Amino acid sequence: MTRSSLSAFLLVVLAIGRAATAQIIYVDSSATGKGDGSSWVHAYPDLAVALAAARSGEVWIAAGRYRLTNKTASFHLPSDVAVFGGFSGTETDRAQRDPATNRTILSGDVLGDDLPGGVNRTDNAEHVVRGAGLGGASVLDGVEVTGGESTANGAGAGIELSAASLTVRNCRVLDNRASWGGGISASGSGLLRVEDSVIAGNYVHLYRGAGVHVGLGCSARLVRTEVRDNTIRSGVTHGNGAGLYADPQTVVELLDCVFANNIVDFRFGGTGYPPSGGALTFLGTSLTIERCQLIGNQAPTGGAIYTYGPTVIRDSVLAGNRALRAFDIGGWGGALVATSTATLDGSVVAGNSATEDGGGVYATQSTSLVDCIVWNNTDRHGQVGESQVKGTSQRYCCIMNFLTPRQGEDPVDPKKFPFCILTDPRFVGAGDYHLVAGSPCIDSGDPSRVRVGHDLGGMPRILDGDLDGRWAGDMGAHEFGNIQLAAQWTRTSTTLSLRLSTSGRPGLATLVAFGLPSAGVPLAPWGILLLDPSVLVFAPMAPVPSALTIGVPLTSIPPGGWDLRAQALGSTAGAGNLSNPVELQVRAP
Repeated sequence: MTRSSLSAFLLVVLAIGRAATAQIIYVDSSATGKGDGSSWVHAYPDLAVALAAARSGEVWIAAGRYRLTNKTASFHLPSDVAVFGGFSGTETDRAQRDPATNRTILSGDVLGDDLPGGVNRTDNAEHVVRGAGLGGASVLDGVEVTGGESTANGAGAGIELSAASLTVRNCRVLDNRASWGGGISASGSGLLRVEDSVIAGNYVHLYRGAGVHVGLGCSARLVRTEVRDNTIRSGVTHGNGAGLYADPQTVVELLDCVFANNIVDFRFGGTGYPPSGGALTFLGTSLTIERCQLIGNQAPTGGAIYTYGPTVIRDSVLAGNRALRAFDIGGWGGALVATSTATLDGSVVAGNSATEDGGGVYATQSTSLVDCIVWNNTDRHGQVGESQVKGTSQRYCCIMNFLTPRQGEDPVDPKKFPFCILTDPRFVGAGDYHLVAGSPCIDSGDPSRVRVGHDLGGMPRILDGDLDGRWAGDMGAHEFGNIQLAAQWTRTSTTLSLRLSTSGRPGLATLVAFGLPSAGVPLAPWGILLLDPSVLVFAPMAPVPSALTIGVPLTSIPPGGWDLRAQALGSTAGAGNLSNPVELQVRAP
């Protein structure tokens, strides 16, 4: 296909129409007009008043700091209304806003005198944002929520939800303090969705969920969200889930998230259960973790995760987490403690530590590992087999020293480790858990499994990594691929140009495909095609490394633009790989 015909294909792709214009209420703290919210000129200066007036449609908030006026005041979200921040105060289209530049801050710092370390916060609002009985169309997007103070046995200092369904998107929930759910607390029936957000620096005194608390009967789904640097200071029995805590009868999904440097700080002793779960503690009915990174978290037990409920961890990395015994309590499971059914699938557990047992994974119930790498974990016995995995079953895994028993113990039965290897997995480097060429973990996963979708880094989950004409999944969280695809956009006054470039194994013959996204179609032995096979257009590229540039006139892009995907195929001598998919969001200015 020529470049001109490829451009023609892009021009005839079905446009995605925009929805009908919604009713908009405008808010700008510096507005001096009539204050009825009918336009930017006549915007409401008071956000709380604007929210109370909203019955449907959208609320647009201009950049600025919106402070609550007293300790019991809150910004109450209206049901089935979408609230957006990040505007400069001149926009006519929501797509024109820039939340990173036009910071919209909802603050509980009533007097504006907060200092680091919780100083001068006795006047702060107990709940910055609240929502009760919210319908599923309720949205909070593009704001920063900070300065809530509810440490006197309160929950949800940043955002408190009661029997509410809310999507929190493109938000930053920072520096809120409570007894439960410092950043966000959601209780009762409802669904909390958090997307493309940051929940960081929140604090809980004594109890649970410094970042997020998912209450009894609630469900939560976090996507592409960073939960970091949240802290609990507590004693025995309490102090669980610095990043996230989920009560019984909850369902939690974590997709493409990062949980980093969350800490349960065990400050005073006693009798009872040790505090747990630096990243998260789960007591619910279903926990799913996919393509997540849990890095550098700490707790007395379950440095990253302590789970009491059915759990699946897939395509994820648990690394550098610590379980530290204190007051003669805890010290088990540097990365994970599982007391219910758990599965680790295609994941890495590396460089974790526990002061007692199970530097990597510590299980008391049925816990299985498949296609995993468990490496360089440490406990009081050093780096023996049980320092890596204790109480688990495993197959097709790379496990450090799995045949080495603890000192004085009987020899390990290798039949308990079917198809496992103990050769150095050969990661790219410290903290980078991609595999290098020649790793023994490439194409060494369970050959009976055909997995669709993509890995932690976006590569198709099953590839012929060694180019021998036979595909098999890799061990670990990253599939080794021989071709990678990247996209770069440039714009002139008349044209939007797309430059696609390939890297990887030099000399691979290359073809790039364009189409609509799909969940994944097996295309043996090349890998998983992440495009809809019913509508595909192909274009040749030069062998790896190479580049292809395509131009589209701006006047040809319809309102709403196009949402496409590209994926390259690199091949040699009848073998080859599909690349990572690249999302192509084509938009006019």
